[in-house]
Amino acid sequence: MLTALADVELAEGGLEQALELLYESARIAEEIGFRWWLSGVRAPDRCHLPRARAARRGGCEHTEALAISAAIRDRRAIVAELILLAEIAAASGSRKLAGTLFGAAEAEASARLRVAWFHAPHSPERVLAHADSEFECGRAEGRQLSLEAAVSLALENAAT
Repeated sequence: MLTALADVELAEGGLEQALELLYESARIAEEIGFRWWLSGVRAPDRCHLPRARAARRGGCEHTEALAISAAIRDRRAIVAELILLAEIAAASGSRKLAGTLFGAAEAEASARLRVAWFHAPHSPERVLAHADSEFECGRAEGRQLSLEAAVSLALENAAT
């Protein structure tokens, strides 16, 4: 319910309130051990990437979400979180890393999930807007990575 209320707040322009509700939802999910839900609410960047990063009060929720999703083997969530991390990498100038993460997510989505892009709020178009030769080189490499290797790469780079 808190997450639904966060979506309402976001739709009405209340980013801070939406983030507060997501943080509370994450706290409760953690308290009761609902790891699948926790991975979804640990990524408040879903609200709006630039504003959510500016408003975040510390921590790396997006990498925590990826780690949780990897631990519970939620491949769809991993794809969505890799797209988010590719967008963050591209926006911060790490074009090859962005391409690598995006390529891995793209390969997983097309080869194994057999669905159109997962209903992630992070659209491939926003990542592809940063495409250049460095991005495309990384994208080709990413398409060859296992999903597990892509998760490791994302988590290693987030740590640095």
